[in-house]
Amino acid sequence: MATKKIPQEARELHNELIADLHDNINSKVDEHDFEKLIHRLKLKLSPIDLKACHNLIDATDKLQKRGHLEPGNYGELIKLVDCIDKNWVNLIREKGETIIEIINKANEPQPSVSSEESERAKKRRLESDQDGQRSNENTDGQTQILKSSTKKERKKSVYPKTNDQKGLALILNFTKGRPGANADFCGINDFFEKTLNFECHVETDPPKEEVECFLEETACLFNNKRTAAKYYCLLVFIMSHGNEACRGSSPQGVVDLPDDKEEVMIDQVVGKISIPTDADLLLAYATTPGYFAYRRPNVGSWFFCNLLEIFKEHYEEEHVEDMLIDVKERLAYDEEWQTNEGFKQMPCTWSTLTKRFFLAPQQLAE
Repeated sequence: MATKKIPQEARELHNELIADLHDNINSKVDEHDFEKLIHRLKLKLSPIDLKACHNLIDATDKLQKRGHLEPGNYGELIKLVDCIDKNWVNLIREKGETIIEIINKANEPQPSVSSEESERAKKRRLESDQDGQRSNENTDGQTQILKSSTKKERKKSVYPKTNDQKGLALILNFTKGRPGANADFCGINDFFEKTLNFECHVETDPPKEEVECFLEETACLFNNKRTAAKYYCLLVFIMSHGNEACRGSSPQGVVDLPDDKEEVMIDQVVGKISIPTDADLLLAYATTPGYFAYRRPNVGSWFFCNLLEIFKEHYEEEHVEDMLIDVKERLAYDEEWQTNEGFKQMPCTWSTLTKRFFLAPQQLAE
C-alpha cells in the first residue's frame, strides 16, 4: 500500500493543533490525570518511552516519534485527551477532518485521458511502430524472454517458504551475572513461538561442552536434506558475555560482566564453527568489537529490546536486513538509548544473504 503524500498545508495545521494542545491542556493535567494518561499509553509505547514521559508534551512527542500520531491520524490523541478535557476532543476531530480533507485532495488520482483520445493515441502508436515490429520480430522475442527471465529472478529474490515448513529458533540463554536476561528470553521466545509459529529449542546456562554439542547436532540436522526440508530458516540467539566486559556505574546502563573465569565465553565456541564464505548467512551483533553492550534490568538488553519492538511492528512488510538497519539507527541516534555518562551502543551486522529474508514470507503452493 502506497504511503500518502502529506502536503505542507496539512503539516502546518497539524503542528498548530499540537502546539495549541500543549499551550491549553498541558497545565490542566494533574497527577491523577497523568497517571490515567500513562496507563492508556502502555499498549502503544515501550517501558523506556513511558519512563521518559513527564507531561502531555512528552507523551505526544513520543506518539509522533513512534508513528501513532501524525497528520490525519488522531485516534490515539483523542483517547488521551478524552480523559482530560472532552471539549478538546471535538476540536481535535474538527481540525482533524480539515487536515484529512487536505491530505485526501492532494492524493487524488490525476484525471485520465479520455477514452476517445486514448484510442487515437493508441492507433497512432500502432501505425508508426508496425514496420519496426515486423522487421524486429526476433529481437522482440528475445526481449520478451529476457523480461520473463527477469520476472522469475525477482520472484526468487525472496527466500521461499512452503506450507509445511516452519522456522527453527535456537535460544542459548546465559543468565549468570546478567540482570534482565529473562526479559530478553521471554520476549524472543514469545514472539517467535507464539506470533511466528517457530519451533523453539531452548538451553539455559549450558556448560561449554553442551553448547558445542548442541550446535553440532543442529548442524547435522541441516546437513540432512530430509530433516532440513522441514524448516525454511534457522535462527540462533546467543545471549551471553563476550570476551571483554565490565560493569558501568549507572543503574540504567548495566554492562555485561562474567563473575568468574569458569563461565562460558561464547566467543570460545562460535570461533570454532567453520562456515563457508558463500553460505546464506546473516550475523547480527549487539555491538561493534571491543565495545560494551548495555542492558537495563527491567527491560533487558538495549539490542534485543529494540530488535523485538521493530520486528513486531514491521515483520509483515519488511525483510530482516532492513529491520536491522532500523535497530542500528535507533540505537545510534535516539537519545533515550545512552548511559548517564552519554555513552552509546552501535550494533553491527555481517551478511552473505543472496535473497531478501522475511520472517513471515509468502507461502508457495506445493
